[in-house]
Amino acid sequence: MIPPIHLKSLVLKEISTFKLAIPLFYLKPLCCLFSLTICLDQCFDDFGDIDQIIFRLPFLKYAKLIISKYEELDINIPIATNKQYSTIEYLVIHHRCSLNELTVILSRTPQLSHLYCLNISKSDEIIEQEVSTILPNLVHFSLSLNYIEFDEFKELIIQISSRLKLLSVTIKCVDKSYLDASLWEKLILEHTPDLSRFIFCYADAINDDFEMSPCHASIDRFTSSFLVQRQWNFRIIVADDEVIYVIRPYEATSVNCPKYTHINAYSNQNTINDGVIDNRQKDANFSVSYSSIVSLFVRDSPLVYYQNLDSVRISSFPLYEDFYESDQPSIISKFLLKNNKITKVALKSISQVEEIGPIIDICPRMQHLILEFISHANLKLLVRRTLSKIKKDRIRRPITICIYIADANNNIVQELQKMIHSEKLLKHYTLNRQYDGFYLHWDKG
Repeated sequence: MIPPIHLKSLVLKEISTFKLAIPLFYLKPLCCLFSLTICLDQCFDDFGDIDQIIFRLPFLKYAKLIISKYEELDINIPIATNKQYSTIEYLVIHHRCSLNELTVILSRTPQLSHLYCLNISKSDEIIEQEVSTILPNLVHFSLSLNYIEFDEFKELIIQISSRLKLLSVTIKCVDKSYLDASLWEKLILEHTPDLSRFIFCYADAINDDFEMSPCHASIDRFTSSFLVQRQWNFRIIVADDEVIYVIRPYEATSVNCPKYTHINAYSNQNTINDGVIDNRQKDANFSVSYSSIVSLFVRDSPLVYYQNLDSVRISSFPLYEDFYESDQPSIISKFLLKNNKITKVALKSISQVEEIGPIIDICPRMQHLILEFISHANLKLLVRRTLSKIKKDRIRRPITICIYIADANNNIVQELQKMIHSEKLLKHYTLNRQYDGFYLHWDKG
C-alpha cells in the first residue's frame, strides 16, 4: 500500500459536506497530491467552505468538483487577497454556480490553464467590490450558460484577458444577441485572437411566443469568410420544442461519408430534428451543415427550409403508399423536393425495407447512402432492396453505400458478396470493412 505521504491522486465519493471537511483538512501537508476529485450526490451546506479548503491545498494542480443534485447550492467564498491564490491549473466545476460565484472562484485561481463549468446561472446580486479575474494562462474554456445575456458573457471573456485556444460555450437564454454573427466576430478578433477551436451551441425555444428577430433574419452571416477561413462550420438543430444553433470545427470523415442533417419526416409538428456532438451522447446527435445555405425561412409551423442543402439524415419515414397518398403538408413537400441538390443521405434505424423506395425517388442526385444501426438479421434484405431499386431505376451515377452494423462480424463481407454475385445485383464494385462499417462502392450500375 502506498504511504499516504506519497499520495498523488485522491477521489472522494458519497460523503457529506460536513464529513468532507475532515479529510480535506489533513491533505494540506501532502506535497505530492496533485489531483483531487470530489463526487457528492447532494449538498445541503454552504459549499464555499469546501472550496476554500480545496483552494488552499498548496500543491494541487487538478480539481474536479461534482454535485449531482444542486438546485439550491450556495457557494460563499470571500474575494481573494494576494496571499490566497490557488495553485490549481485544471478546474472542473460540475455543479450549479452563479456568475458572481464563478467570478470569485476565478479571482482565487489565476494559474488556470483549463476551465470547465457545467452550469453557470445568472446572479441575483451585483458584486460591489472590484474583482480581478485575469487568467493569463487560460487556453481552454468550456462552459454552459443559463439565462446569462450576451453582454454579461462578453464581459466575462474580456475580464479573464486570456489567450484562449479553445472556447466551448452552450447557451440557454432568451437573448437573441447570441445569434448575431457580427458580435461574435468582433469579440473573437478583439479579445481571443489566438482562438483556433470554437464550439458554440445556442438553444432557442419554440413555443406560442416564438417570433422571428433581426438575428434570425441575418443568420446566414454565420457562413461568412470569417468562419470559413477558420474551418468552423455553422449547423442547426430543430427539435419539437427548440431550435439549436451550432458552430463546430470542421471534422473530416472517412470514405467521404460526412455528418448529416437529421430529419423526423412525420413528426407531429412537421419539424426537422437534429443534434450535435457537443457534450451530448454521440448516437443521439445530428447536424446540418450551413456551408452552402443561401436562405432560411421559418413558417407558422417550425419548419426550416434550405435551398442548397447537400446532405440529410433521416430517422423515420412514412411507408411508400403513405408518403405519396398523404394529404398532410408533410415536411417532405418543403424539404425534399424533386429538384433538390441532396447528394448524401443517412438513414437511421430503418425498420421497413419499403422505406428505401421513396428515399431514392426524392433524392435523384444521391451519391452517398448511409444505413445506420442495421441488425445483422435485416442486413441482406435491406441491401437487396436497395440494390434492386437502384438496378430497376437504372441509376448509372457512382454511389457509395456505408452500412453500420451493431453486431458486425468478419463473415458479412463474404455474405454480401455471395448475394450480389448470385442475384447479379452489381458489377464493377468494391466492398470492404472498417470496424463496424461496411463500404460498398461502384462506378456504374
